[in-house]
Amino acid sequence: MKVFNYHLFLIICSLIAAIYFFHEPKSYYPVQDITSFEQAIDQLKQCDENTLVLFDVDDVLITSPDYIARGHLSWRLRIRLLLTFPELLKESVAELIYSLVWQQAPRVLIEPQVVRIIDNLKQQGVLVIGLTSMESGGYGVISSMPFWRADMLKDMGIVFSQQYPNQVYKQLPAYRDNYPILFEGILCCNQQPKGAVLAAFLDDNNLRPGHIIFFDDSMRNLQSVGKTCVEHNIPCTLFKYRGGERFSNTLDTSSVIKQVKILINEHRWVSDQNILLFVREVYSMS
Repeated sequence: MKVFNYHLFLIICSLIAAIYFFHEPKSYYPVQDITSFEQAIDQLKQCDENTLVLFDVDDVLITSPDYIARGHLSWRLRIRLLLTFPELLKESVAELIYSLVWQQAPRVLIEPQVVRIIDNLKQQGVLVIGLTSMESGGYGVISSMPFWRADMLKDMGIVFSQQYPNQVYKQLPAYRDNYPILFEGILCCNQQPKGAVLAAFLDDNNLRPGHIIFFDDSMRNLQSVGKTCVEHNIPCTLFKYRGGERFSNTLDTSSVIKQVKILINEHRWVSDQNILLFVREVYSMS
C-alpha cells in the first residue's frame, strides 16, 4: 500500500500557489513604471474635478519594514515554514497568526510626501479613492479590516475623498460571507478583481470621470482596472509603482523561524531588528 507523502503534498501545493501569485499577466493596457510619485507629479497637477485618482494601499502608500509583514516571501521559505509549522495548514490557525502579524507589525509611509500630494489633489477638486484587495469584514483578531486600515491611514495623515457614502456591492461575489464595499473613501475589494469593484462603484454612483489615474504595484490589478476603463470608455493612465521595492531586505531563515515560533507560542510579533539581536545573543551564548 502506498503511503501518503505529506511533505511532497505541501511542496506541490506551495509551488502551484507560487506560480499563480507571482505570474503576471500580459500587458494589454499601457503601463508606466515609476519609482516615486514625483515622476507622476506633472500629470497629477493637471487633474481637475473630472478626474478620479485611485491608490492601492499596501506597497504603494504604506509598507512594513519587517520582511514577513510585507508578505513577499519566497516559495522556498513558504515551504520551509509549512514543514516546520504544519499547524499553519489549518485555516483557523493561519488566520489567527496572519492577523497578529497584520495587527502588530509596524507600518510606515513609503513616501511621506504622498500625504501632501493627496491633500493637493483634493484641493484641486479631484476625487481620490483607495483601491485595495483587502477583506471587507473581520480577520482573526482584527474585528473590522476596513475600520482598522482607515484608522491607520488617518494616523499617517492620509484621508481619502468621502463625497460618496459607505456602500456595499452585493452584485459582486461574496467572500467569507462579505461583499466588496466602499468605506470612508476606500474601495475594499474583498479579494475580488479590482476592475470589477471599480465598475460597481462607477455604476452604482452613475459616475463617468473624464480620466482615471491608478497607482498599483501589481500588473494583474493594473490590467484589471485598465480593462474596466476601456469597457466604460474612460481614458486611463496606469502607473506600476515600484517605490516599495526599496524595502526589499530579507531575513535569514533561522531568524524567520524564530519569529514565527514566538508568534505561534506567545501571540507576540518580534520585529526584524529585535529578532536579529535575539538570535545573535543566543548564538553568542552557545
